[in-house]
Amino acid sequence: MTDAERIAEASRLLVEITLALDCAEVALAQGHVAMREAALLAAMGAAEAVGRVLGGRLENNACNRAAS
Repeated sequence: MTDAERIAEASRLLVEITLALDCAEVALAQGHVAMREAALLAAMGAAEAVGRVLGGRLENNACNRAAS
């Protein structure tokens, strides 16, 4: 996968994250607990995929190093 393809895929996943978080916000406002949880899980899955697409590794994340 080229860098341009990685960037395009990460951008697509960011749209997916945004949509899932919007769904979670609506579900929260309407009191739909199961829908909120499903939307948050979808957002988290897409966020993890961004790291895989960009070649990131959790243990090398700057935030994790700072917390140690």
